[in-house]
Amino acid sequence: MGVSRKTFWKYLQNARQKAADAFVNGKTIEISGGEYVNSGECKIDFLCKECDHMWELKSN
Repeated sequence: MGVSRKTFWKYLQNARQKAADAFVNGKTIEISGGEYVNSGECKIDFLCKECDHMWELKSN
C-alpha cells in the first residue's frame, strides 16, 4: 500500500470507530470505490424506530 504500519493502523482504527458509531447510532454506511460483483438478488429489511413500520428493499 505504500504507507507505514503506524499510518495503516491509524486508518484501520478510524474505520473501526466509524463503523461502530454507525451500527450503534443507526447511521448509514456507504461503501464506494473499487471493483465488486453483486452475486445476485439482495433483500434488505428496514424497520422505522418511531412507528415500527417495516419495508424491504430489493436489488439485483
